[in-house]
Amino acid sequence: MLGQLNSFLRRCCAGVFLLTIVVSCKQDIRPPDVLAPNEFANVLTEIYLAEARLTGKTLLRDSALQLFIPYEQHLFQQFHYSDSVIHKTYQYYFDRPEQLEKIYAAIIDTLNLREQKLRAAPQPKDTAIQTRKRILPPK
Repeated sequence: MLGQLNSFLRRCCAGVFLLTIVVSCKQDIRPPDVLAPNEFANVLTEIYLAEARLTGKTLLRDSALQLFIPYEQHLFQQFHYSDSVIHKTYQYYFDRPEQLEKIYAAIIDTLNLREQKLRAAPQPKDTAIQTRKRILPPK
C-alpha cells in the first residue's frame, strides 16, 4: 500500500511539473484590439512630436492641453484607432516591460533618423536672426 502511494505521489509531482513547464512556456498572444509594436511605436512617435511642438511654445499648461487634446484625437482618427484601443495597447505593453522597452527603442531610432534628415536638408537662407537683423536698426 505504501509503495502504491509513493508511486502515485511521484506521478502527481511529475504531472504538476510538466503542467508548470507547459503553462510557463505558453507564448503571450496579443489580443486583437491591441496594436502591434511597430504600429504603437508610430502612434507614440507622432504623439511625442506633437507634445514637443507645444512645449516649444510659451503656453500655459491648460492652454496647451486645450490645443493638444483635439490634435491627439485627430491623430487617432488619422491612424484609424480609437482612444480606447490606444489606452488598452499602452496598458498591455506597460505590463510587458521588455516589449515596451523595444517599442521605445524604435521610437528613439525613428526620432534620431528624422533629426538626421532635418540636419542634412538644406536650411533656408532667411533665418530668424537674419530677419531680426534686417528689421532692427544696427547699433
